[in-house]
Amino acid sequence: MRRILIVDDSPIARAALQGTLERFGFEIEQACDGEEALARAATEAWDLIFLDVVMPVLDGVGALQALRARGDQTPVVLVTSVASAATVSTALKLGGVCYLAKPFTPAQVERTALHLLRVAPAAVPPPPRVLVQRAPGGPTPLAGAWPAHVVVELAATLAESIDRVEAAPPSLVLLDTGLPLDEVDAMAGVVRQAAPAAGIFALAAEAAPDGPWDALDGVLAAPPDPTRVQQHLYPLYVRPLAIAEGEIVRVAGPGPAGVGPAYGVALRRTVVDACRRAGLADAQIDLRRVPLADGALVALIADLDAQLRANGIAPAFCLPAAVRTTIPAALGRALVVAA
Repeated sequence: MRRILIVDDSPIARAALQGTLERFGFEIEQACDGEEALARAATEAWDLIFLDVVMPVLDGVGALQALRARGDQTPVVLVTSVASAATVSTALKLGGVCYLAKPFTPAQVERTALHLLRVAPAAVPPPPRVLVQRAPGGPTPLAGAWPAHVVVELAATLAESIDRVEAAPPSLVLLDTGLPLDEVDAMAGVVRQAAPAAGIFALAAEAAPDGPWDALDGVLAAPPDPTRVQQHLYPLYVRPLAIAEGEIVRVAGPGPAGVGPAYGVALRRTVVDACRRAGLADAQIDLRRVPLADGALVALIADLDAQLRANGIAPAFCLPAAVRTTIPAALGRALVVAA
């Protein structure tokens, strides 16, 4: 999973860049000045950094010079509307730098990012989809709460929902039927057969415990709190958690959702689904950004190894450097490889 750090003192500019790029399935985080960017780059690996030139504390060119001075060759996009030719020339001589002038268009941002990340446009996943089955005449749950790149579809009946899911499995399904929850759980089982990797939630008058359900991932109070969308539903079920690039399946961290049981469940589903969709016979599962404790990581790998082999896929696992030499003995037959 490619990681992008957006550095700008303007929250509006940061949001504009993130809104343009997140539909590609990249992991995106933000920093408000060059000093914060340097601190983040010292402890985390990034595949691309967008750096505004004019910022307080430490400007973009100063941050770029500091990165290069310590040997960090992460590709950088300098973004500004006021930089002089001399400033741009100085930055470009440092290597691995592109320049993006404000005001920029989404198409310019996309082209620049895909070029520097060496991602072919044909490899970009389609926009994520959310399917909402709502009671006839009811309001649309969470209308306007999703990022602009998320496609929200409506269905009036279970039959229509199944047709849509079979045609193109969505990332998330919300069932707002007005039926008792045990009946909704049974309906979710039918949906789950057609969309094994999707998050499936019931919408009810009030929230209910997250289990045990046979097929549902949980029950949300209707309408759900938009904060729940941003911090739980989107990062775990709509944002891609696993993307296949050739025979490598890159796995994302939990983002704002944090590490918890739901992250592990969603991760197992999406990795297996990504391998199946890509038609892989051999797959390298890149888990370097999965922030699990040793025991939980061993359990995850054991489960994935068993599920992938059951689907005719021979997996190998790339682990975080900190645990690469400490836990392989606990993994049994699972194959661990270097990055």
